[in-house]
Amino acid sequence: MRTLIAVLLLFLTVSASASAQRMQEILAMFSKNKNVQKQKHGVLKSVFVEKHAEPVAGRDMSGRYEVDGLDLSLRITNGGGTGVDRRGAFTLRDVRRDGALFTATKVYADGRTATLEGVFMDLVTRAGTTPADATTKRTFGLGVALGEPLVIDGGVELDKVFYELQ
Repeated sequence: MRTLIAVLLLFLTVSASASAQRMQEILAMFSKNKNVQKQKHGVLKSVFVEKHAEPVAGRDMSGRYEVDGLDLSLRITNGGGTGVDRRGAFTLRDVRRDGALFTATKVYADGRTATLEGVFMDLVTRAGTTPADATTKRTFGLGVALGEPLVIDGGVELDKVFYELQ
């Protein structure tokens, strides 16, 4: 009996650490730092941008989420949800939350399936011309790591998208 309990605890610890590691990997995808100064013809131009993601857990995440500028949307409910992406409309099956980590299976009308994996987060952006004059903006949403890149106009490939709560 003790062996069974020890094995179960070990499994739960490994599973929890794998979830935490995956959550940190996704959060890191949404981090960015830029501090550039260029001088041209005696004029100094400066740009400062700092982005990082903070996980959000322990609250109701139900709502409508959209990606600005793209035809991507999600409606998440306590037991599942629906959405639309470039492949078409889908329903969410096998929805699971582990803290801020969110996983589900997208099931399309024709029976195809795809994995949806992301983290509920506050995307914190500091922007200005210098770090001293930067303003901070917090945006809540679901940061999703895409299984296959999404190609948008101009041939730009996206490996992640941020669904903002509307």
